[in-house]
Amino acid sequence: MVKRTGRILAASFALVTLLAGCSMGQSNQPSRQEREDHKQSAPSPQLQKFYDQRVKWSKCDPKVSSDKNLQCGTIEVPLDYSKPAGRTIKLQMARQKAAGNNPKGSLFTNPGGPGQSGIESLSGLVSGAIGSDVQKAYDLVSFDPRGVGASAPIVCSSDEQKDTWRSMDSTGDAGTDIKQVREQAAQFGQQCLDKDAELTKNLDTVSAAKDMDVMRAAVGDDKLTYVGYSYGTLLGSTYVNHFPKQSGRIVLDGVVDPKADMFDLSLGQAEHFQKSLAKFADECKEFANCPLKSKTKEGRLKDIDKFLKSLAGNPLRTSNSNRPLTQSLATEGTVAPLYNYESWPTLVDALDRAIRLHDGTQLLYLADFYASRNSDGTYSDNSFDAMSVINQLDYPVVGDAKTWAQQDAQLDKVAPVIGSTFKYGPQGAQASPIKPKPADDPTFKDAPKVVIVGNKNDPATPYKFAQSLHRQIPGSSLVTLDSWNHCGYTGISKCVNKAVEAYLLQGEQPASEVSCKLDER
Repeated sequence: MVKRTGRILAASFALVTLLAGCSMGQSNQPSRQEREDHKQSAPSPQLQKFYDQRVKWSKCDPKVSSDKNLQCGTIEVPLDYSKPAGRTIKLQMARQKAAGNNPKGSLFTNPGGPGQSGIESLSGLVSGAIGSDVQKAYDLVSFDPRGVGASAPIVCSSDEQKDTWRSMDSTGDAGTDIKQVREQAAQFGQQCLDKDAELTKNLDTVSAAKDMDVMRAAVGDDKLTYVGYSYGTLLGSTYVNHFPKQSGRIVLDGVVDPKADMFDLSLGQAEHFQKSLAKFADECKEFANCPLKSKTKEGRLKDIDKFLKSLAGNPLRTSNSNRPLTQSLATEGTVAPLYNYESWPTLVDALDRAIRLHDGTQLLYLADFYASRNSDGTYSDNSFDAMSVINQLDYPVVGDAKTWAQQDAQLDKVAPVIGSTFKYGPQGAQASPIKPKPADDPTFKDAPKVVIVGNKNDPATPYKFAQSLHRQIPGSSLVTLDSWNHCGYTGISKCVNKAVEAYLLQGEQPASEVSCKLDER
């Protein structure tokens, strides 16, 4: 997912006929041992020692994964690829061995974020998304990207700071809000640099894509086979752009447009989360405990807006007397269930408890779950810090104060209920001492024929991003799902599964454009 946490700080860094006849079959594939014994060539002689590594798989440390079906291992990569003789870091990987006797190779996955653990997500993808035939044919491999989870994690902020930043509401005055954003961004950025400046400056997506090529070599595959979700599509498209000859069967689901800037992403998400919230308000009437009492869908959406606005300066009590539900936390708890249509009943329950019983406990739980906060006040991962740093490195500051004021007004216009959550990104980024790393615009020269999956009503990665990437990558296929979920190759559509898995298993390229529906439940 493209995940955002908190209004003030994290919002500043913002940042789902069938088959054609084209075949890319992989016959007579080498055994796993033969692949591992095969020498891989590096892009430069200075990097060859990294490409000569092979992963030594063993039982996972329980701190890394408690899934007994997984094996774990590490590889070493240069922290700065322009200085291959300099400092190195270790990246944590995990795999589920193929159920079949002679696997085609490894299928790499990334769940998104940025800042999300691939290892933590692998068990869920195995149980709920990736089909059994694919699991027979491939070793399923995932990893924590650099700076994330168990791979040289960047930790800049304290748990108390995260709580403070996430709970802080708008003052109602743009000048004061911007001042707060800039101060917090400067503080956060400096804390990261003070903790480990060299690591902080090298957590960009281009470097992570280069890591993936080392990982590909480390499992002995000549070409990368990959399924990336949400931010994982940006990582995947970056890989394809930099390593087209090493790119094999690539599936990009829930697209982050590689040509989008910070505002494009903010506007797209604001507009489509607002659209999902309006759809939720429309369907709320079907629930007996819907607390939105207006008779029209427009009125029910205004009911939500009225409730959220009522919390400004007047937080709602929760079961934790030290943590009332602020407007910012309530907005976070409202947005979180919108990623998945099946979570909407949970949002009905939480709003009912908040509006009817004046108890914000359940909305606070949803906000905390979304932010990886435990009930004891600790955070279970470093996704807040990693997401913020990676986004700052990936997205240059564009425009000036006048432009940003116009953009803020546009966010309020397209998303009157939640648009403020996505404001002030450039202002915060400008104040941060963490500066972007230059990256070339993608050309996708010599790119393979990838498969792109897009949801028409995806709240987090708007469908137009999938359409844009489809136009950018020659010969790509666009599989379109008509649903209100984030991502599509997640076990919710047999049509999507059929198109994606025929491609992964037989190399059958879907038609240029394929339309799918959600499975009936």
